[in-house]
Amino acid sequence: MASPHAESFYCITEKNLDLDYRRIYTGTCIGCAAVGLAGSLTQVISLRKLWNYSPGSTSRNPFTPNTSVIFFLAVADMLACLAVIARSVMLAIIDPPTVDEQGQAFPASTLVVNIGAPVQSFLQFLFLATYFWTFFFAFDIYLQLSKRTCPNFSYHVFTWLAAAILTGFSEFIVFFDVGFPCASGLRVTLAHMATYIPIAFVMLANPLIYVLSYSKLKTLLRRQGVYGHTQHKLMTHVTRKFAAYVVIFWICWLPSIATGLYLQVVGVDERFPFSLWMLTAILNPLQGFFNCFIYGIGQEMVGSMQIADRQVRQRAGNRSGPNSSSQHPRGLPNSSSTRPTASASASQIGVSCYSPTATAAASTSSLPFHHVGDSVSEKSPLLESALTSASSASY
Repeated sequence: MASPHAESFYCITEKNLDLDYRRIYTGTCIGCAAVGLAGSLTQVISLRKLWNYSPGSTSRNPFTPNTSVIFFLAVADMLACLAVIARSVMLAIIDPPTVDEQGQAFPASTLVVNIGAPVQSFLQFLFLATYFWTFFFAFDIYLQLSKRTCPNFSYHVFTWLAAAILTGFSEFIVFFDVGFPCASGLRVTLAHMATYIPIAFVMLANPLIYVLSYSKLKTLLRRQGVYGHTQHKLMTHVTRKFAAYVVIFWICWLPSIATGLYLQVVGVDERFPFSLWMLTAILNPLQGFFNCFIYGIGQEMVGSMQIADRQVRQRAGNRSGPNSSSQHPRGLPNSSSTRPTASASASQIGVSCYSPTATAAASTSSLPFHHVGDSVSEKSPLLESALTSASSASY
């Protein structure tokens, strides 16, 4: 967490944060982190249920949200909230550092550094991971709509490795050839850039990715040969979801960007406004709570997948007749069928389904069709079912 101070948390002097404000700040951190922990823990527990629902295939179906990315984003949020609580408790109970005649701060004890430095590094590592998982969620949506795939293993390698490298760089800059005295000046600025630059990158890159994804989805819908009221409502729903992803991230991390700008303009040795302390204390840890709402929880996704599965099978049976409705032994469509599985209609392209109404809107974007050149040669039962459901939905 990029808190508004230039030093490690055990190097915060009374000049930068006096004892009364310190209690308010740490109490706020603990309270907001507890709320964020509740939201992310709810996601982690419920998303595991998705692994127990496999509509005829253990592999991921196209045009469905990458629940692996959502799950590990929630895991990183959950662990980060625990680290925020640990860090805040330590800040509340340790003595402020001593300051010599040259203004150099020294931690109260070596033990504080030995315990505090790993806690702070772990916290930075986890928040960096949340930035990258947020980016890869948007990137994965774009890849799906571009009919491309990227293995989840690649996301894991980049996320955890990049977070570890940036965290290691920050700690190296602070502790190299310094020892336990608290670093200051350019060294601290460089260390903090390892946090601020990834935040700024995600803030700028994700809106662009969602705009491109919106454009691709609209093109795919137009290729169906019809773009009417139902498709327009779907695009409105998708726009709101994409906007929510961007806005929530901006709300949670804009105070940290303000902190970085303050460091550059005013300097690392100046006292930070207490308003910045409080904004970061409130908004940074609440990311897990907000994500629980905008990305959805596992039970909602499972329910949406099951509802869409039943609707599609019923629609296909009505069109094809009893002789062509062969079923999988588990009650699912025959795996040898070339038509897309029903899971492709639920929670499409990252549009989490919170109700049957939202399910109908999301299912419209599954876009199963057969091309002859650029024209549609057959409109699939899945698409017709989705359009029928969406046309009767109330938005």
